[in-house]
Amino acid sequence: MIGMKKNKYCTKVWMLSVLILLLAAFVSNGQKNETFKLDNVAENIIVNTDRDIYFAGEELLFSVEYFINQIRTKPLISNVIYIELINCTEKNPVAQGKYEIRDFAAIGAITIPKDIATGCYVLRTYTQYQRNFGILNFNYHFITILNPGNSNNVLTTSDIADSIEIVAEGNILLENIKNNVVIRIPKHLVHDGNKYFIADGEINVLEKVEVQDNGLAQIGIACNQQSNYNFVVMKSNGESVVTPFPKIEMAGIQTQIKHAETSIEYLVQTKDLEKLSQNTDYQIKVLTNDFRIKFSKNITLSNASISNQIPNEFFDEGINYIVLTNSNGKVERVNSLFFKSNNVVKIDIVTEKDRFATRENINAKISVESINKSEMPVFSVTVARNGTKNVDQLFNPSLFIKHPLLFQDYLLSNPDIDEATHKQLSILFDKYVDRDLIANQINNVKTPFMEFIPEIRSLTLSGIIRNRETLQPVANHNIFLSVPFNYPQLHVCKSHDDGSFIFSLNNVLGLNDIFLCPENAEDDDYEILITNPFSSEIPDFGNIPVFVDSSDFELINEMYVNAQINQNFYKKRETESLLRERKATFNIDNGKSNVLLSDFVTLKNMEELFTEIVPTAKYRKNKGQYSFAIFDLNGNITSENPLLLLDKIPIFDASKIMELDVSLIEKVEVINRNYILGENTFNGIIMLTTKTKNFAGISFPKSSIFIEYPTIQQPENNKVFSSDNLPVDKRIPDFRTTLFWDPKVQIHPNGIGINFRSSDNKGAYDIVVKGFSSDGKSYFGRKQIYIE
Repeated sequence: MIGMKKNKYCTKVWMLSVLILLLAAFVSNGQKNETFKLDNVAENIIVNTDRDIYFAGEELLFSVEYFINQIRTKPLISNVIYIELINCTEKNPVAQGKYEIRDFAAIGAITIPKDIATGCYVLRTYTQYQRNFGILNFNYHFITILNPGNSNNVLTTSDIADSIEIVAEGNILLENIKNNVVIRIPKHLVHDGNKYFIADGEINVLEKVEVQDNGLAQIGIACNQQSNYNFVVMKSNGESVVTPFPKIEMAGIQTQIKHAETSIEYLVQTKDLEKLSQNTDYQIKVLTNDFRIKFSKNITLSNASISNQIPNEFFDEGINYIVLTNSNGKVERVNSLFFKSNNVVKIDIVTEKDRFATRENINAKISVESINKSEMPVFSVTVARNGTKNVDQLFNPSLFIKHPLLFQDYLLSNPDIDEATHKQLSILFDKYVDRDLIANQINNVKTPFMEFIPEIRSLTLSGIIRNRETLQPVANHNIFLSVPFNYPQLHVCKSHDDGSFIFSLNNVLGLNDIFLCPENAEDDDYEILITNPFSSEIPDFGNIPVFVDSSDFELINEMYVNAQINQNFYKKRETESLLRERKATFNIDNGKSNVLLSDFVTLKNMEELFTEIVPTAKYRKNKGQYSFAIFDLNGNITSENPLLLLDKIPIFDASKIMELDVSLIEKVEVINRNYILGENTFNGIIMLTTKTKNFAGISFPKSSIFIEYPTIQQPENNKVFSSDNLPVDKRIPDFRTTLFWDPKVQIHPNGIGINFRSSDNKGAYDIVVKGFSSDGKSYFGRKQIYIE
């Protein structure tokens, strides 16, 4: 069941409490105190993994960084983050988890199922608050999972045509205007001995082209429609590859973007004399990657070239779209832009040497020049086999620029990409932008509203109560929730007009029994449905196959051997199981009397128990039905019909208590006064604890439910594979693909050292360090070492 809309009054109360705290925090951090809109306060989530290529059955290690409006600020909107590993082809989750955000971060590990297919998978992260803005607002980190037993979704070089692409900025090649043109050359055509040039129709050289190692080239060219243009690759063996330029247009609009220090210059050019003579009106819009409109400006096309400055504050981190629409709302041009508010700060990584022996302890010093303590940067450090930490290693390069989520993740995951390459990749990406989708989003702007309540305190559990027969919601009715084992607690809340309810589970970890029931014993006409806390909406990723060429085979075979050895010799993470431990702690614990049955002679039945040894609670029997009353120590009645709890589960039929086998009762506790729990006041409480874990076999109402509910994942150890937690027995083979992982490293002004051990596997390894300061500034460092 998808999340239900909440009562308007409840929503406003929750929103008000959040916004007052947030606005106060933003003011204290120097933020402008503008009129609040829901989409003015955004949560930003950044995910990092120990690597990006795995085999089925391996462990995926991850960390999550949490920001509000790109900065670390308190109070947090959310304290729980939801993580899913999703099969992109089948659009279904293969693993899910809930993690607590501590110190603006969440850390964990996912064991990849052994039976899943080879393919592209995405690690999707979000909060309940983010669900109010749609699924494109979530964070998506793409990884490759390989399974030799199920590899139907693998393509090799011979399976796919990886051709040369020639794309003009703005996706139009306009005559007699200097067009920025990006050329992407596939990997197999990038070679030191090859030559590259622009040629005319007769293949006469017009201009030489410099191609970067990544296969990208950019030129500025003013085309004449009377001429033909080609891009030519002249191979070292004398063969040539000729690719014609796109069609040259005589009329139309060309748009280009350029970074300035505090703004983005958006240039609109045209040779269309009719448009110029009519002073045609247009509108410029800036859209985020999840299609929120951040900026809008009307312009009149009165000159052949119009320059517009758009301040940086209107761009989100990541991919943005600058859209030009005409007076009828038709999308004329779309330019994508990858925006970073801060330059990436370089992290220095120094080792005593670059080449190491197998099973050697390795020390690396990590430092940042002029680090500021007030920025409080936190870093993740991974040491993994070279080739396993780059998203494009097993993807055909033409694939990741065809999907906006995959493209954004690629750029965010590689912060060392320079601005020129960002520009070139964005121009290539423009060719695949879905203009119809953007037009639809612009014309159907929806104002976000608080449908999903943010988890300000802790994990929540929500649902609805309705009539079993009529399916109509039951409003204004008390719902009880009990956690009887491990983290004992009892909560009560009243259903809203639409039958919905929501509970906050405080400090509950792992898999737990959860009991829910409506108040009173005669509610068998009611039923409770639990809301799925995970979003069931999954974007259409299209077909993203795993692309492998001959240079990848050696690495893949090596990783497969490593995975098999490690799974056989290293301790596997145990599957979470349900433990039922009795704990003395309980949130109803003040002012109670305690009677242990072991202190007394054996009793015959429950009637004798309450008659003889419990002085403050007595039963009454009328026409075969039982009820209870509470007394003070002087024998004066203080209240009737108290709340009855059996092993912390509410029981509304006193007769069921009196039918229990008294030999199964361990103790009786009584609170002989009015007791306030949240918004509810009870006429005293009688709590019985049994010696069993099945509630002494008592029967529960049909309207109640018992569920095994996954709550917050148990916290993980930060450091994985450091030198102090590896086996020392050299007879145990060590073929780890990840040599070290620590997602929470704080670097001091004079630097910090890390220590790890090389494995038995030889080859190149990358030490990769990523981090973020409290104001969102990003840090990045990479160093390669060799094990030989």
